[in-house]
Amino acid sequence: MSLTTVTGTIPTTAPPSSGTPGNPLDVFAKEFNMYKGEHYHFYCKPEGGGAPPSLYQEILKLAEHKVYIWDSYFRKEDAAFLGCLSHPGISIKIITEQSGGSLEAFKNDCVTTMETAMTPAIRSGCTLKVGHPKATVKDWQTHDRFLLVDEKVYLIGSSVNNYTSIQKSTGVCEVVSETDKDLIRKAFDYYWTKLDNGVNVAVHSF
Repeated sequence: MSLTTVTGTIPTTAPPSSGTPGNPLDVFAKEFNMYKGEHYHFYCKPEGGGAPPSLYQEILKLAEHKVYIWDSYFRKEDAAFLGCLSHPGISIKIITEQSGGSLEAFKNDCVTTMETAMTPAIRSGCTLKVGHPKATVKDWQTHDRFLLVDEKVYLIGSSVNNYTSIQKSTGVCEVVSETDKDLIRKAFDYYWTKLDNGVNVAVHSF
């Protein structure tokens, strides 16, 4: 399954309505409960409730080798998202600022959540590494969120929990420029290297 829309002509006017002003976004197709552009999906929070966006989960399903999550607000309960993985033996790295007092306890809570969300066959061979700056790594913070899945790179509009709820309007942008992808990968590697000093990374192998 491709998450990249085929390039085409997008109409510039909304279809006729029955006198009620329409949502101008309705000229775009919808996919995973989000409006679909060429490389960007936008979730418009529905008035009065509705289904949450599901693109983040669909991206995770495509992972075959690695999933790197860079989200300062990733919580231990968000590890349930990893239940979307469909291949065993995946290398998982997470950079977060939400470990609370103990990084080891946070990692163990993530493991417990994953054991509930994932089948034993899919967990088999997976490695979870959680990085947190604590007080020993300075100037590491980034407000942006990224998701790196195999060779794909995504700029994520908000934290993971917004992709299981209808809290806020948000989006996901697939980075298609090889130069931009290389920049983001190197930025992740730079910060991960600063964290991975034996103090700021907790590891679990399934």
